[in-house]
Amino acid sequence: MGRKETIGEKTYRVVSENPFISLGVALTGGCLAGAFVSFRQGNHLYTQYFQRGRVGAQAFTVGALLLAFSEAEAAKKVALVERKAADDERFDNL
Repeated sequence: MGRKETIGEKTYRVVSENPFISLGVALTGGCLAGAFVSFRQGNHLYTQYFQRGRVGAQAFTVGALLLAFSEAEAAKKVALVERKAADDERFDNL
């Protein structure tokens, strides 16, 4: 049985596999934090700018998620085709 992956190892693996998703999440969090700080300071103009940036960052994150899912599905299809070709070749040699 394999070794269980630690939280740090899993985080590193996920971030390295999907850097744009992690970037989008960080940007969204940063915009949300900036909006909260500017709201507390009473600067409504900057609050509005940060909220608009948050919406853009969320759209970026969703796009990155969709791209990652489509790449994963494409990789699954390629692996399936390769496995089927290997099986066909193996049965042809019998």
